[in-house]
Amino acid sequence: MGNKRVPLGGIADAAFPMMFSVVFSMVGAGVMIVALVAQQRSFVIHFDNRNLVIERHGIGSEKRWSFPVEPIKSLDMADSGMQANGRAWPELQIETTDGRIVRLLTGRMEMQIAPLAAVLHQAIFDKRISSNDSGKQ
Repeated sequence: MGNKRVPLGGIADAAFPMMFSVVFSMVGAGVMIVALVAQQRSFVIHFDNRNLVIERHGIGSEKRWSFPVEPIKSLDMADSGMQANGRAWPELQIETTDGRIVRLLTGRMEMQIAPLAAVLHQAIFDKRISSNDSGKQ
Protein backbone atom coordinates (compact mmCIF):
# COMPACT_ATOMS: atom_id res chain seq x y z
CA MET A 1 0.00 0.00 0.00
CA GLY A 2 2.91 2.31 -0.06
CA ASN A 3 4.35 3.54 -3.28
CA LYS A 4 7.01 1.16 -4.41
CA ARG A 5 9.44 2.04 -7.11
CA VAL A 6 9.34 -0.42 -9.90
CA PRO A 7 12.73 -0.88 -11.54
CA LEU A 8 12.54 -0.10 -15.23
CA GLY A 9 15.54 -1.99 -16.32
CA GLY A 10 19.03 -1.23 -17.58
CA ILE A 11 18.30 0.75 -20.75
CA ALA A 12 15.51 2.92 -19.32
CA ASP A 13 17.53 3.73 -16.19
CA ALA A 14 20.52 4.79 -18.30
CA ALA A 15 18.51 6.82 -20.87
CA PHE A 16 18.03 9.97 -18.78
CA PRO A 17 21.68 10.43 -17.79
CA MET A 18 22.76 9.70 -21.36
CA MET A 19 20.28 12.22 -22.82
CA PHE A 20 21.34 14.81 -20.25
CA SER A 21 25.02 14.39 -21.09
CA VAL A 22 24.33 14.56 -24.86
CA VAL A 23 22.27 17.77 -24.52
CA PHE A 24 24.85 19.28 -22.13
CA SER A 25 27.66 18.47 -24.58
CA MET A 26 25.74 19.95 -27.52
CA VAL A 27 25.10 23.20 -25.63
CA GLY A 28 28.77 23.40 -24.66
CA ALA A 29 29.87 22.79 -28.25
CA GLY A 30 27.47 25.48 -29.48
CA VAL A 31 28.82 28.03 -27.01
CA MET A 32 32.36 27.18 -28.03
CA ILE A 33 31.59 27.56 -31.74
CA VAL A 34 29.95 30.95 -31.17
CA ALA A 35 32.98 32.10 -29.15
CA LEU A 36 35.39 30.95 -31.87
CA VAL A 37 33.42 32.72 -34.60
CA ALA A 38 33.29 35.94 -32.55
CA GLN A 39 37.02 35.68 -31.80
CA GLN A 40 37.90 35.33 -35.49
CA ARG A 41 36.09 38.54 -36.49
CA SER A 42 38.39 41.34 -37.57
CA PHE A 43 37.93 44.86 -38.89
CA VAL A 44 39.90 46.67 -41.57
CA ILE A 45 39.49 50.45 -41.74
CA HIS A 46 40.95 52.52 -44.56
CA PHE A 47 40.30 55.42 -46.91
CA ASP A 48 39.42 54.84 -50.54
CA ASN A 49 39.46 58.14 -52.48
CA ARG A 50 36.94 60.28 -50.58
CA ASN A 51 35.34 57.38 -48.67
CA LEU A 52 35.91 55.91 -45.25
CA VAL A 53 35.72 52.13 -45.78
CA ILE A 54 35.15 49.70 -42.94
CA GLU A 55 35.32 45.97 -43.64
CA ARG A 56 34.39 43.22 -41.20
CA HIS A 57 35.91 39.82 -41.91
CA GLY A 58 34.83 36.71 -40.08
CA ILE A 59 34.22 33.02 -40.50
CA GLY A 60 31.45 32.71 -43.06
CA SER A 61 30.56 36.40 -43.15
CA GLU A 62 32.00 39.51 -44.70
CA LYS A 63 30.48 42.97 -44.51
CA ARG A 64 31.62 46.26 -45.96
CA TRP A 65 30.50 49.79 -45.13
CA SER A 66 31.56 52.79 -47.19
CA PHE A 67 30.93 56.35 -46.07
CA PRO A 68 31.64 59.41 -48.16
CA VAL A 69 33.75 61.71 -46.00
CA GLU A 70 31.67 64.81 -46.73
CA PRO A 71 28.39 63.86 -44.98
CA ILE A 72 30.11 62.58 -41.81
CA LYS A 73 29.09 64.97 -39.05
CA SER A 74 30.99 63.28 -36.22
CA LEU A 75 33.06 60.20 -35.50
CA ASP A 76 33.66 59.47 -31.83
CA MET A 77 33.82 56.82 -29.17
CA ALA A 78 30.51 56.76 -27.27
CA ASP A 79 28.56 54.65 -24.79
CA SER A 80 26.71 51.79 -26.49
CA GLY A 81 24.02 51.58 -23.81
CA MET A 82 25.11 48.03 -22.85
CA GLN A 83 26.91 47.00 -19.69
CA ALA A 84 28.86 44.00 -18.46
CA ASN A 85 30.10 43.60 -14.90
CA GLY A 86 28.90 47.10 -14.08
CA ARG A 87 31.00 48.73 -16.81
CA ALA A 88 29.59 50.41 -19.90
CA TRP A 89 30.64 49.06 -23.28
CA PRO A 90 32.02 51.75 -25.58
CA GLU A 91 31.58 51.71 -29.35
CA LEU A 92 32.69 53.67 -32.38
CA GLN A 93 29.82 55.88 -33.57
CA ILE A 94 29.67 57.58 -36.95
CA GLU A 95 26.95 60.22 -37.28
CA THR A 96 26.02 61.51 -40.71
CA THR A 97 24.57 64.93 -41.52
CA ASP A 98 21.14 63.34 -42.10
CA GLY A 99 21.10 62.11 -38.48
CA ARG A 100 21.88 58.44 -39.11
CA ILE A 101 24.16 56.85 -36.51
CA VAL A 102 26.26 53.82 -37.41
CA ARG A 103 27.51 51.83 -34.42
CA LEU A 104 30.65 49.72 -34.80
CA LEU A 105 33.12 47.79 -32.63
CA THR A 106 30.70 47.43 -29.71
CA GLY A 107 32.22 45.47 -26.86
CA ARG A 108 35.83 46.32 -27.53
CA MET A 109 37.85 47.90 -24.75
CA GLU A 110 38.04 51.67 -24.41
CA MET A 111 41.81 51.58 -24.86
CA GLN A 112 41.23 50.01 -28.30
CA ILE A 113 38.47 52.33 -29.52
CA ALA A 114 39.63 55.72 -28.17
CA PRO A 115 42.90 55.97 -30.15
CA LEU A 116 41.21 54.63 -33.27
CA ALA A 117 38.40 57.18 -32.99
CA ALA A 118 40.92 59.99 -32.47
CA VAL A 119 43.01 59.01 -35.51
CA LEU A 120 39.95 58.56 -37.74
CA HIS A 121 38.42 61.82 -36.53
CA GLN A 122 41.62 63.70 -37.31
CA ALA A 123 42.03 62.02 -40.70
CA ILE A 124 38.44 62.68 -41.78
CA PHE A 125 38.32 66.29 -40.75
CA ASP A 126 41.85 66.98 -42.07
CA LYS A 127 40.79 65.48 -45.43
CA ARG A 128 37.67 67.63 -45.41
CA ILE A 129 39.64 70.80 -44.62
CA SER A 130 42.33 70.04 -47.21
CA SER A 131 39.73 69.25 -49.89
CA ASN A 132 37.90 72.53 -49.12
CA ASP A 133 41.17 74.48 -49.31
CA SER A 134 42.17 72.91 -52.61
CA GLY A 135 38.77 73.79 -54.12
CA LYS A 136 39.20 77.48 -53.25
CA GLN A 137 42.55 77.93 -54.98
